Amino acid sequence: AATGDRSWIEVEPSFGVIQSAPELVRISVDRGAFSNNGIFRGSVRFESNSGQRRYVTIIVTVEEQPRSMGTWDEIVLEENYYIRSEELTMTETARLRTRLHLAGWPGDYGLELFIMDPMQVTRYINGLSYSYMWHDVVIQTGTHNLDTPNPFEVGTRFVLLVDNTDYGLVETDFDGWNDTALFSLELLTLP
Repeated sequence: AATGDRSWIEVEPSFGVIQSAPELVRISVDRGAFSNNGIFRGSVRFESNSGQRRYVTIIVTVEEQPRSMGTWDEIVLEENYYIRSEELTMTETARLRTRLHLAGWPGDYGLELFIMDPMQVTRYINGLSYSYMWHDVVIQTGTHNLDTPNPFEVGTRFVLLVDNTDYGLVETDFDGWNDTALFSLELLTLP
């Protein structure tokens, strides 16, 4: 397992390389640094039980994983209703991914997702014209990864809103059948 911060990594003896070469007792980074794009360049020291040392130059790419900003589990959203998140603030510059698992959807129109600034959400709620930062529509059940095309800057305040009303861009059908959406959702930042 790697320990330490991004400028120093030490590999413990339980690491897979050591299991296949039991004479190695320690692998550690001798010199090196991470660049801003997550690539480590440096020298690694391999030390054996007998004290012998070998040096190998390595290049390692570190892939940052998406980070969760919040989840909604097992939401039941009836026709003519919406649900919104609390106000969120970007702590890093990143694109956003909304991972939506739509388990039930009898509607023949689209369930809408919006990212709006808080003022525009108020306008939406009050039935006034509004703008949005991002919008997508889902018309089928299943798991959908919906990504914003551009990153949001640090400090950007926003609200995620899921719409099953006529307030959105897609009108519901009000055909006497309650088109209820059953879904779970996770909001992620993409590095």
